[in-house]
Amino acid sequence: KEIELHLFVKDAKEKVLPDLDDEFAKTIGDYQNLEALKKDLKERIKLRKEKIRDEYIKNYVLNSLAEKVDVELPESLVEEELKSMIERATQFTTPEVRASLDLDKLRKDLYPDAVLKVKGQLILSAIAKKENIDVEEQEVEEELKLLADNLKVPLEKMHTPYVITRIKTRIVGEKTLVFLKEHANIKEVSREEINKQEKKTVREDVKQNEVEK
Repeated sequence: KEIELHLFVKDAKEKVLPDLDDEFAKTIGDYQNLEALKKDLKERIKLRKEKIRDEYIKNYVLNSLAEKVDVELPESLVEEELKSMIERATQFTTPEVRASLDLDKLRKDLYPDAVLKVKGQLILSAIAKKENIDVEEQEVEEELKLLADNLKVPLEKMHTPYVITRIKTRIVGEKTLVFLKEHANIKEVSREEINKQEKKTVREDVKQNEVEK
């Protein structure tokens, strides 16, 4: 079946991008010229990469410890962490999507991560206690002020035992992670070395499977 359509174009526009020059740089922020803007962007990217790398190293060190340390975990803590993880995983979904989720499967999938997270928290707590890693009241106040500003609520409302305890725990945890990173034996390796190690691991797994058969 053929259909004949008649369209009337009322307007046609073309997106025109500004020239990358000194004038453009001045409209972006407090930059004298384009070179200053480029320099600032490069520095921001560098700092971002360093932060990502630093977080990866700290988490890797902690997870490595958690996998090697055998500690009895209170099931209540695991359940609390699991509940928190499920809430974070579903907080931005629609009611329809949440209703269709298989919560039992989600719990099963997230349970190992919850165990690892709780184990890591207990390890950090033990190390912090042994190494006398503590938090200053000024640090807590600064975090409370930042939290109040982000939530746009009066600072007084942040001064609750629950919030203060959570902030202290997080700061001590961060300090302990830094301590672990500084005392860990970290070796920089190239991408080629990583690829070689991965291939070696695959070959060993294949051989092991053949032996088991």
